[in-house]
Amino acid sequence: MARDTRRYTVVHRGRQIALVYISADPSRAGTVNGSVVPLLRRGEWEEDSLELIIEAPVSDSYPDTQEDEQILESLMSLARIEPEKVRIVRLTD
Repeated sequence: MARDTRRYTVVHRGRQIALVYISADPSRAGTVNGSVVPLLRRGEWEEDSLELIIEAPVSDSYPDTQEDEQILESLMSLARIEPEKVRIVRLTD
C-alpha cells in the first residue's frame, strides 16, 4: 500500500462494516482515488443483528483539493451506508 494512502474503518455499534482507502492517483496529477469496501449487512441496524460479508469495492475519483470528510461522505453514499448511524475512524500505520 502506498505511503500516502489514508485508511479508515467504518464502525456501527462497535462492529466494522467497511474499509475506506484514499490515495493519490499516480496516473492523473491533482486527483485522488477513494474506495470503500463495504461488508454486506444482513440483519437490522436497530436489532444489532448484522452479519457481515465482504462486497465488491466502490470507487470514485476526486480533486486532490477536496477534504477527506467530503470524500468519505460521497463514498458512504455510493456504498449505501447511512452516515448518521456510523462512526468513521482514521487508521494509522
